[in-house]
Amino acid sequence: MVAGDARTALKDPSNVVLTKSIADRLFANESPLGKIITQTFSQGEAGDTTVSYVVTGILQDIPKHSHLQLDALFNINNSLPGDRGGQEWHGVYASSYLLAQTHIQNLIQFEDRIAESLKSAMSGADYIRLHVQSVADVHLKATEVTEDHANYQKFDGRYIYIFSIIALIVLAIAGVNFTNLSTVIANKRAKEIGIRKTIGANRTSIVAQFLGESVLLTLVAALVSALLIDLTFPSLKAFIGREIEVNIFQHIPFLLTLLGTAILLGILAGLYPAFYMSSFQPIQALKKLQVGKLSKRLVINSLVVVQFITATALIIGTIVILQQLNFMKTQDKGFETSQIITADLGFGAFSKYETLKNEWLNVKGVENVTAARSILGGEAIQTGLSFNDKEGVRQDIAVPIMITDDDYLSFYEMKVINGSNFSENATQTGDEYIINETLAKQIGWENPIGQPMQLAWAAVPGKIVGVVKDFNFNTLHHKITPLCIWASAGNTKEVSLKVNTGDLPATLSALESIWKQHITDRPFDYQFLDEHFAKLYESEQRIGRLMSAAAGLAVVIACLGLFGIAAFTTEQRTKEIGIRKVLGASVSNIVELLSRDFLILVFIAILIASPIAWYAMNQWLEDFAYRIHIQWWVFALAGVTAIGIALFTVSFQTIKAAISNPVKTLRTE
Repeated sequence: MVAGDARTALKDPSNVVLTKSIADRLFANESPLGKIITQTFSQGEAGDTTVSYVVTGILQDIPKHSHLQLDALFNINNSLPGDRGGQEWHGVYASSYLLAQTHIQNLIQFEDRIAESLKSAMSGADYIRLHVQSVADVHLKATEVTEDHANYQKFDGRYIYIFSIIALIVLAIAGVNFTNLSTVIANKRAKEIGIRKTIGANRTSIVAQFLGESVLLTLVAALVSALLIDLTFPSLKAFIGREIEVNIFQHIPFLLTLLGTAILLGILAGLYPAFYMSSFQPIQALKKLQVGKLSKRLVINSLVVVQFITATALIIGTIVILQQLNFMKTQDKGFETSQIITADLGFGAFSKYETLKNEWLNVKGVENVTAARSILGGEAIQTGLSFNDKEGVRQDIAVPIMITDDDYLSFYEMKVINGSNFSENATQTGDEYIINETLAKQIGWENPIGQPMQLAWAAVPGKIVGVVKDFNFNTLHHKITPLCIWASAGNTKEVSLKVNTGDLPATLSALESIWKQHITDRPFDYQFLDEHFAKLYESEQRIGRLMSAAAGLAVVIACLGLFGIAAFTTEQRTKEIGIRKVLGASVSNIVELLSRDFLILVFIAILIASPIAWYAMNQWLEDFAYRIHIQWWVFALAGVTAIGIALFTVSFQTIKAAISNPVKTLRTE
């Protein structure tokens, strides 16, 4: 609290607590305590109602990384106009916060206890399941909680682990490269090692020298990477769509982690080369005798395989993610989204909708107008619904509700498969309901048409007039759930307009002009519905871009290592190549000879990577209620790509060696 007493600030229902930024905007340099603010609510056909509140406290602005974002706090006991659901058990309007007396060991058992207690509190308790979650887990582990309206920018925490694994994979490939290249160039330093051993250096000091070089290289790389992160931080924040309030050079845990990672990587990457080179015998090293058949060494071959396993797995993962993203974009949602724009009237302008609709329909380029309480692709409000089951017993259940205009289904081209659409005066009478197939199956009626039904806050009982074909009113992450659609006047705030894009700027200008005539407290802030759906899958799009970048980086690093090994191997076999050419071998024969060993390693990597990638991507696809099935050609395409990349990488060295003049390579013999 910046001002006021947290214990008493909301004691009176007419009190309000504002955040500091909102208080500054409203009252500038004046003290806001004791000031009066007003809020306007729509009462449907009854018009608007204005309510006054006394400012009794100022709250420090909540950081943007918090799941709970707000501008003002009201007393929940204040029966706000428009809050017709009251405090009924089946009216699930908000998140409830419980302060436990002791630590709750098992949240699932606690949920079971709540379910049992509901049975004595309300009828139809079997239809409701309340979810309990630790506040510490809310932001990153609540993606499956659909009616989670207050969770600001909630994020699937599993993606953090995916990002970390990808980073470690790329880092591991770089480490493997270092190990491989250090090992294959060991002969170049054999004389140095022989001299040092001759003048008294023991194996421990040589190991320490090469480990020190390795750690020094990774520390320099870590410093450069930290500078690059600092320079690209704004772009990083834009890429992930999050505010990160961290200065990495002042964040001690980050710096210690970076330092520790660099040292550990330096030791791990340099360990095998250090012990390998320290094992050289001085006489062999000084006489330039071959100290190891490097091109055939099991360790080097194994590390090449590891590199291409990870690179191939990332290629497969990228293809699958892009496929799933394309599937979500093209999947039939059960309604039309093209050439539709939406705008939010706000809770204070429900009663202005009919006037706006009539005037907008006269605008050139506007083909149709409708409205609902919530936007498609979002979370429909969940509230109470009363009906009689097959035995005639009254039941109260909580299901997602869509409150719409009477022409909403025809506007979005949704299919009514039983009964009829809403009548022309359905919004006025408020006694017509349309349910989806899933709700009809859950209730169990053989023929639901004409069955009685009533929304918790509806003034009069109604009846079911139709059943609509199931459609995804939420995202494809979630299965289609039971849904009830109610046509009602004065309860719609999300306006949808179907427009002709022939002269869109002129149409939008005319729409905004009419908006400003009737709504003065908020701008005409519109969005295209297909863009809205694109935003719903931003996390998947980001991970798709990240996987593509990581796969590309992994392939490049693996190719750099393969290029170095190919160059060294080719150099070692220069005289062999010259002899083969003298004896009649063609360029293609030489290229095939030098490429075969590398391609065998890549083929082995593909065989190992394919089942690993299949398992990992199937686990990722489990997060989607509607998903693709991984086809065989994905693995074939990734394999051909990996082989093509490897062949291209080694071809430069092999072709160069194959076309060289054998006279030059053999003249010293």
